[in-house]
Amino acid sequence: MGVAFSSDDLVLPDGWRVTAAADTGTFLCGAIGFVSPAKHVYIIEEHANYHYAGGVIELLDLSLGQWKRAFRNRLVFWTKRSRPTVWADANSQFKTELRRREHGGPLILLPSKIGAEARTEITREYFLHGAIWYAPWLTIIPRETENARYPEHETAGGKFARLKEDDHGLDPVEHICAQHPRTKQKGAATQESLLDQLLRAQRSPLAQLGRPGDPHLGKL
Repeated sequence: MGVAFSSDDLVLPDGWRVTAAADTGTFLCGAIGFVSPAKHVYIIEEHANYHYAGGVIELLDLSLGQWKRAFRNRLVFWTKRSRPTVWADANSQFKTELRRREHGGPLILLPSKIGAEARTEITREYFLHGAIWYAPWLTIIPRETENARYPEHETAGGKFARLKEDDHGLDPVEHICAQHPRTKQKGAATQESLLDQLLRAQRSPLAQLGRPGDPHLGKL
């Protein structure tokens, strides 16, 4: 039997930074990523109050407070900040509840001013340029990325927005990419250090979805 690995086996490389985002509503999902000096994004944790069973999304027996505590604890661990911040929709639910000190302390939602279609297109560029990676222990975010769907035709306004369904984990990934996160350190001297950690632990490459030439992620 193989040994199970997780983000607990990782060490944040020198010169890298941590970024995060969340989708809050009936279905909750937070994503935590590392950013390399080469501006590559590595999604290393997902925290959701749901799962997929037989292809159907199902809520877990997890309250808002329980979800917040679990997600926030990991953010505090990685960022060493007592008031961690995450990107989210400007109209996100539970902003006030999450800012309160109950359930471990405040979790601050930063309202993104970047529209949904723009976020999707920016994320697509990350995939097409090989600049985003998913850790192999993730389950929800890779599934939602692979199953993302788009309309057959653009709208009268020229939009070609991704269909908003079963995307509560993919949304935070798009929020992260849309901010074009970067570090203070330039260059790619430590670019392989996180990959090396994961390859040694998992003995398999990270999941890198999207292929050059694909007009979008997921399914048309």
